Amino acid sequence: MVTESDDDASPGLVHRIALPSGGSNATAAIAAVVALYAPEPEMTPQAVAAAERDARRATMICSRLQGRLTLGPEVCAQIDAMATDPETPWEMREAILNAAEWRRTSQTIAELGRLLRFDDAQMDALFEAAMAISV
Repeated sequence: MVTESDDDASPGLVHRIALPSGGSNATAAIAAVVALYAPEPEMTPQAVAAAERDARRATMICSRLQGRLTLGPEVCAQIDAMATDPETPWEMREAILNAAEWRRTSQTIAELGRLLRFDDAQMDALFEAAMAISV
């Protein structure tokens, strides 16, 4: 088995594999080569949809004003009540009052959505609508 070396006179002509220490046997060499050329496992349609959803959510960012305009006065009144309630955790009160932007992937925003009884589809729709508002 050929191993990598710094003095390779013909790089790119031979695939070289560095085996783990003590791994000079044929079984380890075959396993290393198979791992290099094993096809990627196919993703199920559900896994593809979940990956696409997660990628889309990573780009969902709106300003606090865009979010509030989308939520409307009744929901904003609930949020404002949370911000003044001493029982609301300090971090949540600070996020409600001071966050300049809302990110769909934020744990704080996810918790706020849960407190407002929004499901994931409603949160996605909220962000899509908020991001469409120009202010």
